[in-house]
Amino acid sequence: MALGIISFVIVGILGLLSVGLSTAKKSTRATNLSAISSQVISSIRNDTNTYTSAVLTGMVSTPVRFYFNYSGSPQTTSNSETFYLCEVGSETASSVLGATTLSGYTVLILTVSSPLAAPEANRDKEVLHATIPR
Repeated sequence: MALGIISFVIVGILGLLSVGLSTAKKSTRATNLSAISSQVISSIRNDTNTYTSAVLTGMVSTPVRFYFNYSGSPQTTSNSETFYLCEVGSETASSVLGATTLSGYTVLILTVSSPLAAPEANRDKEVLHATIPR
């Protein structure tokens, strides 16, 4: 009888362990996505010499790529440690929102996919939007 109760408890604990690990993985991913988006947006916002209005306009057809490792730290190029790929495209705020009062703004469209080593069809993708003045 005691053995049955103990085995029942162990099965319950193992079930909760699975849920806990899944939740921890999702939380880590959300934290990394937040860090990646903050880094990319601040990089584009602060580097006005590289990301001119002409470059931002060109990002509509040719996205800019940023690479990050598993912990969300930036990588200069894609290598064996690269886990996240962030492709940044843009559109004018007026074309996205249909408002002419936002003509001086650009909407950045960040597509973060991972793991980079997986085939394109098997990657998890998140799309984030940010508006910056230009």
